[in-house]
Order: sequence, then structure tokens, then C-alpha cells
Amino acid sequence: MKFTNLTLLLHLPKIGWRALRMLFSEQWLTSCSSLAFSTMLSIIPCALIGLGLLPASASYQSVANDLRHTLLTLFVPGVGMMVDKHLDTFISNTSSLPAIGIPALFISISFLLMEIHGTFHKVFPNDIIVPLKNRLLEFWALMTGAPILAVSTSWLFLMTLETVGLHEIPLLELFSPLIIFIVFYSIYYIFTPVSLHIFSLVIASLSATGLFIAVKEIFLLYITMPTLQNLIYGALAVIPLLQIWLLIFWMIILFGAFILSDLEGMRENAMGEKG
Repeated sequence: MKFTNLTLLLHLPKIGWRALRMLFSEQWLTSCSSLAFSTMLSIIPCALIGLGLLPASASYQSVANDLRHTLLTLFVPGVGMMVDKHLDTFISNTSSLPAIGIPALFISISFLLMEIHGTFHKVFPNDIIVPLKNRLLEFWALMTGAPILAVSTSWLFLMTLETVGLHEIPLLELFSPLIIFIVFYSIYYIFTPVSLHIFSLVIASLSATGLFIAVKEIFLLYITMPTLQNLIYGALAVIPLLQIWLLIFWMIILFGAFILSDLEGMRENAMGEKG
């Protein structure tokens, strides 16, 4: 039987079911929990490094704030507005941050990135050993370059829409699935330690996007109910809800990573048999 991209699609339901079963194993639940906790600790450093230290242009900062608001609305359902409000306060105080505090922020984010790097190496086993100094340089470039690239692209896009008179279109509602897809695609492209075929990368990113949208709606339905959790924690409910959502978010990321790993494995096996 000739191996084609259609062959991968036909096996996708089986691969997706296998990915779900792996996801709920003790090993990967523990990894997701650890990543969720590390992410919780790194939210403020990420915001300060990524968006608080951008060029001081008023228009640039405005786009950066809009981008942060959009990403939190899309990726942190229900409690994103509360998180955004607190981040505004922290970012506004960035100018008073002592010089010794900036390296501490980079170290905090580096620990998160190293944990992501290590988790993806478990999903995609390989013999590639990257020296620590090289990884730190990669992390530095990612922390400083990615936010500037994202904000610059958003600014250029918004300026283009304004030029052609389409700036009043509800972009978030129209392009939210595309934005989610781009984020998942970028995560898999950046952190996967092996070379990937674009078709497998697209399928895995689409699978994670679809699952994310479905789970997000269920989570929003849950937090709008008068739950026992809200009755216990009151105003502090945002903390456990955010922690739960981060756990779910990393489970969705790993779900797509498992699919990507299986798709690439099938392709390699087929090529090996052909050779």
C-alpha cells in the first residue's frame, strides 16, 4: 500500500484515541501538573520581560497591551480579565524594577522553558544533546525576540486594516481559531527537538486547536455555575481556577504533541520499509 498523507488522516482517529489514553497516564499527568505550576509562577515574569520592556512608543505599547488582552481572553477563559488587570499593575511598575531584578525574571522564565524543553524531549526521544549554554542563548532569544515579533506583526496588521478601512471589524471573533492554531503551531515548531513535516505539524496543531475550543467552552460553562469552589474561595477563586485551567492547557498541548509524534513515527516507518 502506497503511503500518502491520506493514510495519516485515515489513522488519525486511532492516533487521537491513543494520545488521550497516554495523556491520562500517571507520568504525563505529573508532567502537566509540573508545567502548570511552573507556568503559574512565570506569568508575571513573562509579562514583564515580554511586554513590559518593549520600546516605549505609545502606539507600540498600545498594541502590546491589546495583544496581551487578546491572548489572555483567548487562552485564559473566565479568569483572563482578572489576570490582565493585575498584570497591568505589575507592568506599570516595571520602570521601578531594580537592575538586579531583571536577571531574576529571566532565570524564572528559563526554568519554565527548560521544563518545556525536557518534556518535549520525552515525547520525541532523540540522541541530540544541546549544551546548556546553547539552550540558554535560545531561551534568551525567544524571550526577547518573540514578543517584539508578535507585537510588530500585530501593529503592521492593524495599520493595514486601518488603511483599507476595515479596522472596526471584530477581529477577535473572526480570527480567534486562526490565532489559537498559530500559537499551537508555533509551540510545536519551536520546542520539538526533531525535524518535522509540515503536514504532520498542521494536523497536530488543528487537532489541539479543535480540542482547545471544545474544552474551553466546557470550562466556561463550569465557572459560570455557582460551584462549591467559588463558595469556598470567594474572591480568591481565580487562583485555583487558573491553576486548573493551566493544567488543562498543558494536557491539550501534550495531546497535540503525542499526535505529532505518532504521525512522524508512521511516516518514518513507512519510509524505512520503502527504503
